[in-house]
Amino acid sequence: DDPTTTATTTNITNDDPLFESTDHEKNNNNNEEEEEEERGDNDKKEKGATAALIEAMSLSTATKTYVALVRGEGVLRGENLTARGWFAVDRPIKDERGVERNSTTYFNFLAGQDNGGLLNLNATKARASLVLARPQTGRWHQVRRHLNGLSHPILGDTTHGSSQTNREWKETRNMPGERTCLHLAHLFLPPNNTTQPFCPNGINVQCGIPNDMIEMMRLELPDIWPQAERLLSEQGISLTPPPTSTFQVLPVFREKKSVKLLPAAVQEDETRILTQGEHFVVVEKPPSVVCHFSKWSNKQPTNGSVEPTAMLQRVRDATGRSVNLVHRLDRGASGCLLLAF
Repeated sequence: DDPTTTATTTNITNDDPLFESTDHEKNNNNNEEEEEEERGDNDKKEKGATAALIEAMSLSTATKTYVALVRGEGVLRGENLTARGWFAVDRPIKDERGVERNSTTYFNFLAGQDNGGLLNLNATKARASLVLARPQTGRWHQVRRHLNGLSHPILGDTTHGSSQTNREWKETRNMPGERTCLHLAHLFLPPNNTTQPFCPNGINVQCGIPNDMIEMMRLELPDIWPQAERLLSEQGISLTPPPTSTFQVLPVFREKKSVKLLPAAVQEDETRILTQGEHFVVVEKPPSVVCHFSKWSNKQPTNGSVEPTAMLQRVRDATGRSVNLVHRLDRGASGCLLLAF
């Protein structure tokens, strides 16, 4: 079902300060130094594709479906959220200038698990829910903030979540240290006038739920795991990725690069391309990896570890072409990441 036609709107207020910026900022971190005459028409195509896909992502017809594991059994003020199907949370979020921006996210609480209740002194199960989220606007941390406003913060969310719950899951419940349990499982951009020159057939791609979230459900959410595949499938989401990719890899000119390898102990997996066209590519972003280095993300480790290569550079190396980010995923999140050539 299309949540934009079946949902009811819920207004959520929160006293916490909201000051995030939009998701759809233009990437300006391309540091390659090439002569203008060498770039020629290719440079214009890159900028055109990036701007067009950013605009397409902001249209109401675009759909980003996230899968989240959250704290809480899916009950809010006595109401069972799992019985509601798709519903909307419409709560403004302040940008970096303190100006409130309209923000709407559709949620579907697929299943919840209680720990056995307050009267059960031996309760050991985790209070958690499996949730789908479809943001209709592009505010930074929008899904995370709206779920926190529903008193169901995402597991592993160190900014808007519960530090006590996160510590419990990291220490005793199989959650990786730098994990935010938010996964972009399905990205859909229908063909329209905006995308026509660069992806005339649109983009419709899925990214299976990663193993760490599957193991968390299997081991810690026994009330949810047996029905997870069916519930996700009913919403068009695959629990596991397809066995093979069906996209056609286009011939590209591969530039000569000097690649600095990481120590053997931290060699990185090969970048997985989900789908690719002449002007775009969608890859699988793993958790604990930033999309690009910036003054916020480019922090040198103090424990002697090596920072994983950012996704922007990984995709450049995998395709041999200069690419720009169309949208971003947080370091701890995972899933479909769209870039433009």
